[in-house]
Amino acid sequence: MKTATEKPPASISVIIPVYNVESYLRQCLDSVVDQTFPSLEIICVNDGSTDGSLSVLNEYASRDGRIVVLDKLNGGLSSARNAGLNAARGKYVLFLDSDDFIDLELCARAYEKAEALQAELIFFNVASFTKECVFADCFFRYPDVNGVFRPVDKPLFLMQVSAWNRLYRRDMIGDVRFVEGLYFEDNPFSAEINLRAQRAGLINQALYFYRRDSQASITSDERKAAGIFATFDEVKKVIGRYGADGKPYASAWAASELVNYKNRFNALPAARRGEFVAAARSGLRGADWASMLEDAREYDHKFWPWSRADERLIRCLRWSGFS
Repeated sequence: MKTATEKPPASISVIIPVYNVESYLRQCLDSVVDQTFPSLEIICVNDGSTDGSLSVLNEYASRDGRIVVLDKLNGGLSSARNAGLNAARGKYVLFLDSDDFIDLELCARAYEKAEALQAELIFFNVASFTKECVFADCFFRYPDVNGVFRPVDKPLFLMQVSAWNRLYRRDMIGDVRFVEGLYFEDNPFSAEINLRAQRAGLINQALYFYRRDSQASITSDERKAAGIFATFDEVKKVIGRYGADGKPYASAWAASELVNYKNRFNALPAARRGEFVAAARSGLRGADWASMLEDAREYDHKFWPWSRADERLIRCLRWSGFS
């Protein structure tokens, strides 16, 4: 029996991992507390910040009772997201990185769509921004889909691996968690979710805004390029657990893997490229190159045609050594 002081559970738990983002954090938090959809549980996980981030979180929590601040020792992004998931009580879950922000109607629109479709996942699109401007183009390329679909039946959805471009029903996530100590941790988590989900929907408009000029961005750190191979190994383990259901994902994932190799290669200094290519070639061994290239170009459409240097890399991965 509920007491008079107990609150009903929120409809959406917004999980925000926070680490040394004091200069960006207010924009992020404002975009959540000002949502047109009020039934929110806002879980901010301070992952051992050494700047003023915790003070900002406590300031906002003192003004808004929906905000829960979890203060923990630094454990990395996966650890912070897992802490948020373990604390979440909402029917749905939304991940928001603390240097990004969201449209003020994201929660309302995603919740309404999820309830109307009885969906376990609602995908939405993303636009990127810098301190100078917001870019109009959508980040992801989705096929035209109306109504309910299974992600495993739509390769372009399988290749979108960011944790923050969808609303999740929490009971569908179940015991799935982010692999801790892993770079590019969105990939195995998204693989598992995409294979689990049987009912998904799409709002093909940019409702999430991804910061491109953050120094904390994982894509800005060339030292992490080698970690991508451990990430892909984890994804292949996930796919293998699903047997026949994982086969469509395996084909789509190979294309995503190829594009990621291309992007990481371009961030490496010349002295490290030969070793990287050898490991990447091993990772793609046995791939159907014709279908993989077709899917990769569709997935990476914004950067097509690829540069001559990219095409040379593909030839090295497919046929010969690198020098």
